[in-house]
Amino acid sequence: MSPTDRPPESILPPPAFPDPPECLFDDSGAPKIGTYFGPIARVDLSPAVARLGRAEAFSRHKRWFYTAVSTDELWLGAAIVDTGYAANAFAYVSSHERGVLATTSHLGVPGLGCRVGDLPEEGADARFRSLDAHLRLRRREGSSAYELVVDSKELQAWATIETARAPWPLTAIARPLGGEVNVTEKRALCDVRGEVRFRGERHVLDGGLAGMDYTQGLLPRMTAWRWAYMLGRTDAGLRVALNLVEGFNGGVECGVWVGRRLYAVGEGRFEFDRNNPDKPWRVTTACGAVDLRFESVGVHAERRDLLLIRSEFVQPVGRFFGAVRVGDREVEIDGVPGVVEDQSVRW
Repeated sequence: MSPTDRPPESILPPPAFPDPPECLFDDSGAPKIGTYFGPIARVDLSPAVARLGRAEAFSRHKRWFYTAVSTDELWLGAAIVDTGYAANAFAYVSSHERGVLATTSHLGVPGLGCRVGDLPEEGADARFRSLDAHLRLRRREGSSAYELVVDSKELQAWATIETARAPWPLTAIARPLGGEVNVTEKRALCDVRGEVRFRGERHVLDGGLAGMDYTQGLLPRMTAWRWAYMLGRTDAGLRVALNLVEGFNGGVECGVWVGRRLYAVGEGRFEFDRNNPDKPWRVTTACGAVDLRFESVGVHAERRDLLLIRSEFVQPVGRFFGAVRVGDREVEIDGVPGVVEDQSVRW
C-alpha cells in the first residue's frame, strides 16, 4: 500500500493499527492474527485449505456479507450466507418507533443460487437467488460504491453505499477456538441513498448511514457469539459506530468509530435474558471503555434445523444509550440505532 493510498491524516487511527497484510499467513502457514486499519483486497485461505485437506476445508468453509442501513426512522438489515453445503439469505426493515415492519427469509443452494466471493472491496459480489427472492451486494471494479438489491414479495430495497468519505474499515484476522482461521472486515459510517418498499409503504434511505460485515473463514463445527453493531449520529450530530463481539473472534474485531477516527476497545461483554431477548441488554467491554444499555423495538430471529446445520439466531433491533470513552474523550450515546445478536450454530 503506497503512501498516496492512505486516507487523510484526520482519518488515521492511533499508531497501534498496522495496515492489513497482503498475505494472510506467515511463512510457517500460521494466520497473521491481529487488528488492522484499512481494507483487504482479497481473502485467500489456500494455505489453511492445503493444511486441512479439501474435504475437511469444504465442511468448515463459511462466508457471509451482512449490510445495515440506518436512517432517522428505519433500520434495514440484509445478509447473504454461504456455508458450503447450504445457503440462506434474509432481510428485514424495522422502524425505531413501530418495531419490525417487514421481513423476508429464504433457503438456497450454494453455487447454483448463492455465492459470496473472495473480494470484500472492489469486485465484491455476493448474490442469492431462489424462486421467490433475489438479493445482491456488489461493488464494481473501479467504483467506490456498493450496490444493494433486495427483491422479494415481502420486501424490496435498493441502495447505493458510498465509501469515498467514510473512515477506513476495521479488518481482523483471528483463529476461533476449534477453527483454523477467520477473516472479517467491518465497515461503518458510509453515506447511502436509496429506498425501501413493503406492504404499500415507501421510505427513502437518502441521508442515512450504512455499514457492512464481510466474514470468511474455516470455522469450528460448533460456533457461537454475541455481537453488537451501532450505527448513527449523536445528539450533537457526530457520526458514531461500534462493532463488538464476545466469543468467536474475540477482541481483535472490537472497535469504535467516532467521526472519522477508529479506536480499539476490549472484547465485548453482554448481559441479557436469553429467554426474553426483547428485554434490555447491557453491553460493555472488558477494558471498561464501553458502557451501554440496549433497548429493543423488535426482534428478527432465524431458527433452522436442517440435520447438517442447526442454527439459533436472534437479532434484536433498537437503540443504544450510555457512554463510550475513547482516547481522552467521553461520547454520550442517547438513542443511537443498532442491533445486538445471540448466535449459536452447528454447521
